[in-house]
Amino acid sequence: RTTPTRCTSFISSCQMSVGFFDRFVIHMMLLPCCMLAVVLAFASTRCCMKISNAEQRSRINELRPKLLIFIILVLFPGLSNTLFSVFHCEKIDGIKEQRLVVDRMIVCNRGTHLSYSLLAIGFLVVYILCIPTFIFLKLWRNRKVLHDIEHPEHRAFQNSWGALYLQYEK
Repeated sequence: RTTPTRCTSFISSCQMSVGFFDRFVIHMMLLPCCMLAVVLAFASTRCCMKISNAEQRSRINELRPKLLIFIILVLFPGLSNTLFSVFHCEKIDGIKEQRLVVDRMIVCNRGTHLSYSLLAIGFLVVYILCIPTFIFLKLWRNRKVLHDIEHPEHRAFQNSWGALYLQYEK
């Protein structure tokens, strides 16, 4: 029970048959895989490059959160949409059970859908609640550093986390 997905591009066309729940799992694993890739890239940079200059080391350390924030902010809308689509069911005239809107073959609140709904609730807590809460707490704890140019940690914090608050007034 898979939904065919057609993709066309300038060079080629293809047809894949991937079910909604398979796409859901792949989409949910995208953020942890990207974060792992960033961590591994920085770890390999640290191992392979001999950085003796403290300023270079601090710039590299400031770049890691900036890159992770960028990845999170790019993936967050799609992850949210995919998560909420797991719960978007509707009643269709002539059919007894509710069906999932994104894949009408899936019966809602039974069997596989129920299992993946529980999984989606877990991801919902982590992605939709924990990520914004973490960002809020990080900015809240460092609120004295945000706009205080004289603070010794101001430059490093602004380089790492500035994308989240620089466009706003104090």
